[in-house]
Amino acid sequence: MSRRRVPDREALLARVAARLAGNDFFLAAALEGYRVEHGLSEAELAAHLGCPPEQLTRLALCRQPDDGSPSFREEVEQVAHFSGADPVKLGVLLREVAAIQALRAGEDGAALLAARDLPPDDSGEEQP
Repeated sequence: MSRRRVPDREALLARVAARLAGNDFFLAAALEGYRVEHGLSEAELAAHLGCPPEQLTRLALCRQPDDGSPSFREEVEQVAHFSGADPVKLGVLLREVAAIQALRAGEDGAALLAARDLPPDDSGEEQP
């Protein structure tokens, strides 16, 4: 009878963080979005945030601060302290991710409104 190898704690936490990358409640979603948008590896993302790579999982499992909250700065500082990340770099990352998400959410409607407002061309028909 063979014994099944049990993953260590860090490997389990990394798997949980990877699964949470689609859940905006956790920082895992913002970190993954930023990483993909900028074509960074996890090690490069950790270096960008100024935290040790092994702390990236710890950071990913934190609740994402609400960028519209008056306590955003304090929440970012608290999370940064917990993970060893640079609070300014983390705050900038979170603001950028929020801005990109807002632009993407409004992209379809804005493009349609802009197209509707185009003046007709010389043929008298509206442009697409």
